[in-house]
Amino acid sequence: MRVTVANGGSQMRSAAKVAGLLIPFAQDREQHVASIIGLDRTLTSTREAIRAFGDAGIVTIATTLSGDKLTELSDSYFQLVPQDTREALIAVRYAAWTGRSQLDVYFPNRDCSGSNIAPDNDDYVHDLVSDVQTEADVISVHGQPLQTSAHGWTPASCHPSDGDLQANLVREHRLSRHLQGSGADARRCVLRERPTRQDHGIRTFPVSAGR
Repeated sequence: MRVTVANGGSQMRSAAKVAGLLIPFAQDREQHVASIIGLDRTLTSTREAIRAFGDAGIVTIATTLSGDKLTELSDSYFQLVPQDTREALIAVRYAAWTGRSQLDVYFPNRDCSGSNIAPDNDDYVHDLVSDVQTEADVISVHGQPLQTSAHGWTPASCHPSDGDLQANLVREHRLSRHLQGSGADARRCVLRERPTRQDHGIRTFPVSAGR
């Protein structure tokens, strides 16, 4: 077996371009390519790469992607982890199970306005924020609707509120900086890419290995 390594660039910015280079290579029968394995980050460039591989009839297997509706982009795309909708459902059900009245949703944004509009340049975060709010709309706690409050943050200047439970929608490399900079004591439910070695004494729940 032979493994050919390809790099989609920093934060997968060149994923679509690299896909264009890989497609003729994978279609060359003498190369005996079985599939494309990997892909990283649910971003527009990644979606474009998945669609291009699908149009070319190349099997693509994603090991960490969890973005919603990625499977609709290609009949030959296979995803090993659940979609963001599943991740959101677990967070909301945990809030209901523990009797929480409000779920504060924190996510990396471009400012600290407290807006409930997730950044449009990161489909992983955008999907999760939307999915948490959607799932919360159809669940109740002690007969009352579960409230959600969404906040954009940056580690240097944003501070969490005093809500019952916080859902932090964070990519792993930003988690430590966010937890150190927030300074809040409220219990947290962190939706993140994968478990980290330490979470600064704050209880977290790695509900998926999504991206």
